Amino acid sequence: MQKLPHHHSAGIALAIATVAIWANLVEGAIAQIRPDDTLGNERSVVTPNVLSERGLIDQINGGAIRNNALFHSFSDFNVNQGQRVYFANPSSIDNIIGRVTGRNHSDINGTLGVLGSANLFLINPNGIVFGANAQLDVGGAFFASTSNSLLLGNGLEYSATDPQAPPLVVVNIQPGLQYGDVPAGSAIASQGNLQTGGDLTLVADTLNLAGQLRAGSDLSLIALNTLTVRDRTTLPFRAIAGGQLLLQGNQAIDISALANADSGLVSGGNLTLQSNGTVIGDTHYSVGGNFSVQTLNGRLGSLRSVGDPVFEVAGDFSLDNYTGASLQILAGGSVVVPGTITITGAGGPFNDGTVTLSNGTSLTLRGTTQPTLDIRAGTTQFFGTPASGATPTRADIRIGSIINSGGLVYLTNQFQPNPDLAGNIRVGSIDTTALTGGGSVVIDSRGRLVFSAIDVSGGEIGDPANPLEPADDDLQGNAGDVTLLADRDIFMPLRSTIFSFGLRGGAITLSSDTAIAQGTAPFGISPLELGWIESQTLGSEQGGDVSLSAPNISIEGNVLVSTYGSAASGNLRLTAETLTTNQSTITTSTGGSGNANDTILNVETASLNFTFLGSFSASGEGGRGGDVLIQANSISGTTGTQISSSAFGIGDAGNITVTAEEITLSGFQPLDLVGGAFVPSSIFSTAQPGAEGNSGNVTVTTDRLTLQNGAIVGTSSFAVGNAGRINVTASESISIDGAALLEFDGTRDTQPSGITSELGQGAVGQGGAISITTPILRVTNGGTITSSSDGDGNAGSVTINATESASFDGVATFASFPDGDRISRAAVFVGENATGNGGTLTITTPNLSLTNGAQLTAETRGVGNAGNIQLNISDSLLLDGRNTGIFANTTATATGNSGSITIQNPNQVTIRDRARIAVDSQGSGTGGNINIQADSLVLDNRALLTAETASNRGGDIVLQIGDVIVLRQGSRISTTAGTARAGGDGGNIIIDTPFLVGAPTENNDITANAFTGRGGRVLITTQGIFGFTPRSRAELEALLGTSDPTQLDPAALATSDITAISQANPNLNGEIIIRTPDTDPLRGVTNLPSDIVDASRLIAQGCSAGGAVASNQGSLVVTGRGGLPPSPTEHLRTDAYVIGWETVTPSTQTPDQTASGSDATTSQRTRPSQITEAQAFGRDAEGRMSLVAQVPGAAIQDFNTSPAVCSPTTLPSP
Repeated sequence: MQKLPHHHSAGIALAIATVAIWANLVEGAIAQIRPDDTLGNERSVVTPNVLSERGLIDQINGGAIRNNALFHSFSDFNVNQGQRVYFANPSSIDNIIGRVTGRNHSDINGTLGVLGSANLFLINPNGIVFGANAQLDVGGAFFASTSNSLLLGNGLEYSATDPQAPPLVVVNIQPGLQYGDVPAGSAIASQGNLQTGGDLTLVADTLNLAGQLRAGSDLSLIALNTLTVRDRTTLPFRAIAGGQLLLQGNQAIDISALANADSGLVSGGNLTLQSNGTVIGDTHYSVGGNFSVQTLNGRLGSLRSVGDPVFEVAGDFSLDNYTGASLQILAGGSVVVPGTITITGAGGPFNDGTVTLSNGTSLTLRGTTQPTLDIRAGTTQFFGTPASGATPTRADIRIGSIINSGGLVYLTNQFQPNPDLAGNIRVGSIDTTALTGGGSVVIDSRGRLVFSAIDVSGGEIGDPANPLEPADDDLQGNAGDVTLLADRDIFMPLRSTIFSFGLRGGAITLSSDTAIAQGTAPFGISPLELGWIESQTLGSEQGGDVSLSAPNISIEGNVLVSTYGSAASGNLRLTAETLTTNQSTITTSTGGSGNANDTILNVETASLNFTFLGSFSASGEGGRGGDVLIQANSISGTTGTQISSSAFGIGDAGNITVTAEEITLSGFQPLDLVGGAFVPSSIFSTAQPGAEGNSGNVTVTTDRLTLQNGAIVGTSSFAVGNAGRINVTASESISIDGAALLEFDGTRDTQPSGITSELGQGAVGQGGAISITTPILRVTNGGTITSSSDGDGNAGSVTINATESASFDGVATFASFPDGDRISRAAVFVGENATGNGGTLTITTPNLSLTNGAQLTAETRGVGNAGNIQLNISDSLLLDGRNTGIFANTTATATGNSGSITIQNPNQVTIRDRARIAVDSQGSGTGGNINIQADSLVLDNRALLTAETASNRGGDIVLQIGDVIVLRQGSRISTTAGTARAGGDGGNIIIDTPFLVGAPTENNDITANAFTGRGGRVLITTQGIFGFTPRSRAELEALLGTSDPTQLDPAALATSDITAISQANPNLNGEIIIRTPDTDPLRGVTNLPSDIVDASRLIAQGCSAGGAVASNQGSLVVTGRGGLPPSPTEHLRTDAYVIGWETVTPSTQTPDQTASGSDATTSQRTRPSQITEAQAFGRDAEGRMSLVAQVPGAAIQDFNTSPAVCSPTTLPSP
């Protein structure tokens, strides 16, 4: 027990001194009972030494009888030690009333009683002292008062200061309720054992009480000035009421009764402390009804304690404020303290022990050594067994605020609960901060839990209005922990906070069986005005975790775990079925040498709106950002939601791993910053300018990923550090759609949806690689997949594996911002300021389509080389539409080389409607190469396949096509150099295909020209070329009618041409080489015939074996040649290219197999006989079957008829 303050010691001294003075007076006057003469013939009579049923007694008889009341009057009234004084109790009497009219106080040191069951009233304005040996033997009620009179109702009274005979009619005598004026300074002191069968009431100006007071019914202790209660180690104070217990001190109540373990206040009914002044209540309370501290008008009052009050209340507990040592309240009903509970230190005796929380964990209570607030509502288990005079209806806890510096706060309505009672817990604020270490807070609610602020910091935080700043030097201790448990929801109104700042940041745990929610905030409110949950570590001991767990979690505020010291922060965990966030920040972070720990989400459905969720490193001392780990069924991020890890200082950003069945990110959010800023919805890791560290890796595993309206998955580095890798795996599909138009304060920009990795301007490091795996990839309306470098380092590679198909379609256009178009594409870029090279873009899929302006791009704008593009296609590749294409280019400002494009193994490649595949170099670097291995290649309607350069050597194009190459309607294959009328040799075109086909008059060209440099080489290995004419430079001049180098372009001719010339220098022409390995190598090129033959009429309709009648046979319709594999040993193809039958018109001249582009090198060899295709077969006169080139019209059987007998056509001998 703590040392009593001065006012307590003074009160005890005063009480002892008062008793001693009165005792001396009594001894000097020889204590006696003296009736006065105010009652006349009805005066009281004292008969000593009467033998009664109670033994030898002094009996008081006589008195004035009025109805059921008996009145006595004395000039002195004292009971000596050992004396036994009893009032006679006539059978008709219910109330015995005695007054003292003299000037002396009454000293009761023996036994005072009633020979019957009547109530006893004793009034003495001079005071009454009950000594240590005083006892009552009253079967009814006992009323002792220092009032001048006893009020009898109807304006009547029985007065001790104006002694008159009692009125003839006495009405309304109710013990303990009616008394007249109480003289100032009058007192009742008691150290005795006062016990009644009924009510016990003491009324005086001052009450000084010790010993024991026991009432079979109500006990009322009323002081118009001060009520003082004391005990001693050898003398407990106990006030026990079978009914209600009232302690009233109009000016003050001062109870200090903790010296003896048996001391306390006990009531079977309600217990009330009532005063307009200070109420000090150091004792134990056992209440069978409700407990309250009240003012005289019935409002809640305040309680102070120096020791350690312990309350066991069967009903409800209520007071306005409490200030004092450890407080322990066990209530069967509710606990209501609308004001403030302030715990000033430890105190005892306190019922220390261990309790079990609703989540199964244990909590140790040590109120005797640690400042402790222990409140348990709705409980059925007490330390003792208070009689119950109440039937509680609720088990609520409602507290305005709690201050417990460095101590423990434990609030619960879950301890041994009454299952019939519902109950919530509502607390305004809780502050356990202390420089030596913050205390912990544990709240365990069977219902709802609502609070506005909890601070368990190890000192004063720097700026509560700006928790983003680290705490100041006033934090010298560890922070406490916060544990909040609820069967129903945990609710934090707008601007609610939980702070746990210290050398070690404390653990913060919120767990609900239904929901955790922060108050709804108006949109656009400053983050500093939102709610906060934060644990911050500044020392060398790892911080505690912050954990939120509930079926439904709704956050409209900030949840942070940070370290600014040498130790790691704790983890941040959110576990829910449904997580909803709005205008929220949910992060771990480091600003010191310690690492931030992880941000972990395990939810079924996450709906995130304008939320920053992740981890960051802002350290100047090497601390690493934590990882972000998310496991969910469904994730939706909108309006600028960022799942992010960032590095702002010296230290790496953490990795991000997101696993969900479905992920949808959409939209962006403008920020009110100078110059405008926009935040896209994203899963993103970055190293910011000025940082020295890598951005983290991003891993996304999902069934379905959708990015739209500017949303991105990405990594970036603008620092001395690498951009992280990106790995996206979707078991069903990935959709990247659209671009967002960003407009803010006059600023415009566009943000494409996409998967991106960027090594930014000023960065020194390597770009991150992108890996995408999914059955179906769709990139539409300006969506993008890009890896770029604009710093000192290489861009990362992009690898796409789409097991079913990959499609890129469309361009995002904005009517109000024409310069903001965004192309659907996959790309690897080297920027204008970069010194590194582009990465490789690799796509592996059965089917790849690029349509309506979509592109695959490997581009350089600086000194670095463009990356390569590698396409592994097992079925089809389609490029369709203006500006659609596959490009490995350099821009005009670039000095790096173009990359190469390799396309392997598709069955069919179709390029049409102005689509292109190009490795053009517009800068000073060399062009890249194009390599295509496929079964068929079709260029249609101005389609282009180019490896051109502006001023350097053109790239090479190598086409290995298993079936046929077809060019239609102005399509072109070109490796031309010097498109800017500058130097550079033309690149090579190498074609290996069975058939090369071009419509003769549709201006399809194959060119390997150069402007001032040497023309390239065109090498064609084929079984047949149809529709193309190799052209020399001289032929072009003749056909175009000009020798102007700028006009020598075969595109100006309507014919389909093959050229390899130097436009400006006839001595530097290239060469055209055509090889036909399976035929005479000197055979000329065959022109396509124009006379169509109906081949179906050349086959008999129903030739049955043995020449049977064909009337019941089937038919065979021949649509053309083709459709079968070149060899019987090969498999039948599903996309066989069918070529119609034609007749051949003999030509008088066939172009040379080799054309150098110069007139001087024309071949002089004898042309061989022309080889033409067989058109039919027949049997000659000798019965031999032969293939024939032409069938005489008269000899052809009309196979459209139905002959009765099938006979072979007789053909002339070859």
